[in-house]
Amino acid sequence: MRWVGEGKLGGVSASLALAALYALVQICVLTLVARLTGTATSIDDAEQLIYVPHLWAGYGGSQPPLFTWIFWGLAQLLGPNLLTLKILKYAILFLAFFAVHRALVLLGFSLLTASAGALGMMTMPQFFWESQHTLTHSVAAFGFSALAVLALVNLLQRKTTLSYVLFGAAAGLAMLSKFNDAIFIAALVIAAISLPALRPAILSRRIFLSLAAVLVMLTPTMVWSISNMDAVLARTRKLGIVSTGSFLDIRLAGLGSLGESIVNFTVVTIIIAAVAFTMERCNPFRPVRENTTNSALVGRIILVSLAIVVALMMISGTTKVPDRWLTPFLFLLPAWIAIRAERLGPVGGKVQVHFLAAAILVAMLVMPVTWYKQAIGGSGKSRSARMDHAFLLKGFEKEGPVRTIIGYSSWIGNFRLVDPSLVLLNEEVPDFSRRVEEPAVATWLNQPCPPPHIWYPLRDVGYRFADRVSYVDVPESFGGTRRVFYIRLVKEGDPSIPPNGRLCSEWWLQPRR
Repeated sequence: MRWVGEGKLGGVSASLALAALYALVQICVLTLVARLTGTATSIDDAEQLIYVPHLWAGYGGSQPPLFTWIFWGLAQLLGPNLLTLKILKYAILFLAFFAVHRALVLLGFSLLTASAGALGMMTMPQFFWESQHTLTHSVAAFGFSALAVLALVNLLQRKTTLSYVLFGAAAGLAMLSKFNDAIFIAALVIAAISLPALRPAILSRRIFLSLAAVLVMLTPTMVWSISNMDAVLARTRKLGIVSTGSFLDIRLAGLGSLGESIVNFTVVTIIIAAVAFTMERCNPFRPVRENTTNSALVGRIILVSLAIVVALMMISGTTKVPDRWLTPFLFLLPAWIAIRAERLGPVGGKVQVHFLAAAILVAMLVMPVTWYKQAIGGSGKSRSARMDHAFLLKGFEKEGPVRTIIGYSSWIGNFRLVDPSLVLLNEEVPDFSRRVEEPAVATWLNQPCPPPHIWYPLRDVGYRFADRVSYVDVPESFGGTRRVFYIRLVKEGDPSIPPNGRLCSEWWLQPRR
């Protein structure tokens, strides 16, 4: 483990070479598992398959565009398939490991500290598990937040005109990967300003070059967002902002949710670190030699990030904070642990070796579980990954050709793996009802009547449903079937189609709410 942390392979850090090998193995095995088992992909990846034909300034579902832009570019070379999705995800994960490792080296820490701080991120559930079997935009937030840290450290070390521009570009990429990365970028700047030795670099007039680079990166999406506020705010319900209840009760509920998410995000890392320190019988909080500016920077970034989050929660009344939203604010915790261990002297090096070994062990143990998850899909909406989508498409086409498939939720993106030429739309695609190309079907799961929030926009542009709902019993991998309902879209007033039937017509005729 010490060689992994300190050694090199052809001039490349052994720990980064190991991270690259891990990513390569996962790309190959996960793609092969999907091929052999006939499974599709998860909801988050399927969403990307819906959007991949389009290079827009913004997309639906309150999500920024960067991950989709990169996927679009790769798909032009490799096609819109599972292999392309896996390559993109693990390339971004490797970018995060590289950026944290390089930033710690530039800050003057040892290779062992850099390796433990970078690979130590695999002790966090959001990284060793969630990022590998689901998530897209949160993975991008992870990778490009790390890149922004590296760009800031490079700026602080070199203070060149180019370094200011690169920091602005990295900050723009981070904010285009996840909107809450704007909080993290603010925390980076405030943390640096709070340290007297670093303050002049941030307060230099050349910081306006960074700001200009950010604006150049963000302007197209900002303009698009202003014109498509419904799409930008589509998922604000997840914030749990409520208008009822006392001020104190709402804020306490929000802080409780934040505390729970912090624990869930960090508990494995903290336990592993505690065991590592205990094995060497040393106290990580005992007084050590004089603190340095570079040692303090990482801790300040974490604390300032969380302080801003708390302040915004107090102002907005947010009551829900999912674990994955904390990715930009807590991914540096392993780096802070590794830095703290280095400052303890030789015994701290042994702690770092234990911590690094545990991170690698966790990563290896999780590998077969991710393969199983790829094969089995999941419960709820992710169960759709087990369906035979080619069989389902043939079922739709028994009543005629299909050009557009409209669905509730993003699972319909898996049809892209069957026929890349299809138009795939769900309720979060901006102005989706006007993007329909006929002939079209709408499809949904679990209930005989179509979800109203899909049909209301279609009705408003002149579509109606035929006189009956059809269904296909679709085979699933590993046995069983799933009933999928669908209906063909027709234009209002088409004389070849009978009037609306009685099925589901009660809500269809109601005014739109």
